Amino acid sequence: MAGPAVLTTLRQMIRRAPGRVSRRAQAVVWWLAGESQAAIARRLGVARQSVQRWCTRFRQTGPAGLRDRPRSGRPPRLGADAPARVAACLGGSDRPGTTGPGGWTVGRLVAALAGQGDRVSARTVRRLLRRLKARWRRGRLVPKGDPDRRAVLRRLADELLAAALAAQRAGRRLVVLFEDEADLALLAHAGYSWQLPGHPALIPTPGQNQKVGLFGTLSLDGDLVVTEAPRKTAVALTDHLATVVRRFPDAEVALIMDNVGIHHARATQAWLAAHPQVHQLFLPRYSPNDNAQERVWGWLREDVCRNRAYPNLASKRDAARAFLAERTPAALVQRCVPVPLLTGLLAEAFG
Repeated sequence: MAGPAVLTTLRQMIRRAPGRVSRRAQAVVWWLAGESQAAIARRLGVARQSVQRWCTRFRQTGPAGLRDRPRSGRPPRLGADAPARVAACLGGSDRPGTTGPGGWTVGRLVAALAGQGDRVSARTVRRLLRRLKARWRRGRLVPKGDPDRRAVLRRLADELLAAALAAQRAGRRLVVLFEDEADLALLAHAGYSWQLPGHPALIPTPGQNQKVGLFGTLSLDGDLVVTEAPRKTAVALTDHLATVVRRFPDAEVALIMDNVGIHHARATQAWLAAHPQVHQLFLPRYSPNDNAQERVWGWLREDVCRNRAYPNLASKRDAARAFLAERTPAALVQRCVPVPLLTGLLAEAFG
């Protein structure tokens, strides 16, 4: 016979457990009271074999044996917040301690949701991904940014103001320029383009790569100065800056550039000391999108270099020269100096 504690547990199950479990507990209580299994089956409207099975489970494991057992078959459906939880997974990396979109696959999403207590199938995850309009695509590298960005932008604003005051004292106009360097290489830049099925985008490589250094300076008004050199050295940079100064002979120049090594080289600093009308201003580190001249190079790569193999470096250089010569100041301002690039940087400094 069952003890008082067991009977108390069975009565609690009758009152509080889900319907199926409550019915099993009631059948066992009547059975313990001496009723036959056949009579209990008639009272509950179930088969006698069911009552016999419940009583056997009770004899083997006690009241716990009356609870629902794990069921096979289709996994339970996710709740209404399932899309939000899948989106939360896709919002970060799948590997702890890393950043970026991670390497999420359907299998890894299934495992991640299982770790949250949800047993779901791959088919269910695919359906949720379609509902979220998620796409299988390649990740895109972006600069990590300067942790001291706000302070650097404030310093740039102060130095820009100092250049404007120097221009006012000297009775000159102030010209704000963005400067940057790039390589024009014989090896093509691979990128996306429409292709016919069965015709892969194969771009011949030159065997031995060749390249020439490009130095570019773009003003806020779209005035572009580009020079070439065999290598991107500090001496080649100062030659380019001399060309820039000749282009703007009556101006005070605010020269905004990144932090590459040749911009800090002794030859560069000596040239700047000899040309006090040129004020060197530095952008935050790892921030190429802040440099308007970087956008000129991107335009050049897109229209001249991407997926195009040239017979030799001379022909590619000619194509690059022709492309740059055809860019009008208005087109350069629209494409490479979006309003308000400089204003936005200054606003960010004090925002």
